[in-house]
Amino acid sequence: LEPAYLQQLLLNHNVSLTDWVPSVLSVYLQALPHGAFPDTLRRFHSGGEALSPALLLEILRSYPHVSTWNMYGPTEVTVGSLGFECCLNATGAPNFATHSVPIGKPYAHTTSLALDASQRAVRVGVAGELYLGGVKVARGYVGQQDLTEQAFFHVASLPSAGRLYKTGDRARW
Repeated sequence: LEPAYLQQLLLNHNVSLTDWVPSVLSVYLQALPHGAFPDTLRRFHSGGEALSPALLLEILRSYPHVSTWNMYGPTEVTVGSLGFECCLNATGAPNFATHSVPIGKPYAHTTSLALDASQRAVRVGVAGELYLGGVKVARGYVGQQDLTEQAFFHVASLPSAGRLYKTGDRARW
């Protein structure tokens, strides 16, 4: 976590894509408030923890030419599972509510579902637990059958979803 050294690497290598954990990004930007990223930057990813709207707005306003994405995905589903491209409209307003940043739509070969406590799909606007499915879902935890049985499911009422991972996160459509 040496911001000046990292900045030199980004500049010297004409980096075009970066991927940040929000807490590290915040420290980096505080240390280098001006010109933190090279002009060659074209795509910006953030994930691994919740991205605050305030930090996201700082990025969008400081680097309007950069495609900026909020990413979501647990290790049990090969990390990259959902993404949301964040932007400002012509008047400078964000395409997301200022109280939270969406995690977006599922990537190819990924299913995302918001289910209730009985593992039934919830209606649009109703919060449920986020489940992820598709070919990227792990088989389970090696040598930890109890944990595997708690986290990985096949929901009979949703046969097209196949194997699902119970993320423990709350979500709504």
